Amino acid sequence: MLPWISVERKDPLAALAREYGGSKRNALLKWCQKKTEGYQLVFGTPAIKPSHEDSWARWYGFISVYKRVRKVTLFTGSDEATSNIDITNFSSSWSDGLAFCALLHTYLPAHIPYQELNSQDKKRNLLLAFQAAESVGIKPSLELSEMMYTDRPDWQSVMQYVAQIYKYFET
Repeated sequence: MLPWISVERKDPLAALAREYGGSKRNALLKWCQKKTEGYQLVFGTPAIKPSHEDSWARWYGFISVYKRVRKVTLFTGSDEATSNIDITNFSSSWSDGLAFCALLHTYLPAHIPYQELNSQDKKRNLLLAFQAAESVGIKPSLELSEMMYTDRPDWQSVMQYVAQIYKYFET
């Protein structure tokens, strides 16, 4: 048995660091970016949500869902009103709950109605994410009350929680 295999079983982030290079923290951050690639926040409220694109739906505006709802785009006839979920750190990137929701939606789409989320509804976003994670046995290591009153949550606590998600679904 190769020596690093037994280390990886005890610490799955070691394998991730080897895959992405750099530290475990940076590797986990890159993994998050890869998993949530294509997730977007939609500004505005769509009038209807048909399951396929057609001209009348484009006229009124709708959410179009691609690749297991990984890319959500609002068409208003001329402009896209979207913003990518941008995970650049383990603090402010997670404060509104959307990054948690996007990450968990990749595994638990039935638990996270991603296309209905709003960046202004921080409490709902966080509750949905924490409840989805708990539904599969991921213990909460973040407090909703602490997350609600800061735009820069403790990065170590956020990283610990994200590492739990990684370990549960990827190992």
